[in-house]
Amino acid sequence: MPDNLIFEFIERIGYVIRTEWRKALLEYDLQPVHLDVLRYLAACNRYSDTPQGVAEYLEITKGTISQSIKQLESKGFVEKQADASDRRMVHLHLTEKAQALLDKLTPPPGFDAAMRNFSGTEEAALLGSLRDILAQWQIARKRQRFGVCHTCRHYQSGGAGTGQCGLTGEGLSAEDSQKICREFT
Repeated sequence: MPDNLIFEFIERIGYVIRTEWRKALLEYDLQPVHLDVLRYLAACNRYSDTPQGVAEYLEITKGTISQSIKQLESKGFVEKQADASDRRMVHLHLTEKAQALLDKLTPPPGFDAAMRNFSGTEEAALLGSLRDILAQWQIARKRQRFGVCHTCRHYQSGGAGTGQCGLTGEGLSAEDSQKICREFT
């Protein structure tokens, strides 16, 4: 199968997802980039929940992120919290309102029905292929890779799902170790 055809299908699926989200977000006076921010914040760990982490992950400017965060904060979807050890650093946290929106729109309406006919084996193979495409493309583009904490080379298992970040020396809860991190290697 030609590479262009694979790209065409991936691009079209992405377009359909964005179209569904755009329609659903009208009710909240939000844009897809706002949902991107919320989805990232729901998935990232405490090392990555900063405006800079959001900008790096979404590969958009700090100014765009700043404006998006202001809008999300004014609409009650995001709360800012100063870092306990460095008051200059701001952490971003989702509100219950944001989590309810994410629960409603992720995945977008109709996606589950589209995936219903895939077997577990087919779904796992598709997931592995898409993960490999993304990883190889990130490497080729020389972009920072974000990844799940417990799969990072810095992660040190502590048993029972807990661990420690070998980079920072800080302890990681079972929940933290399942989230994405901007320090991933």
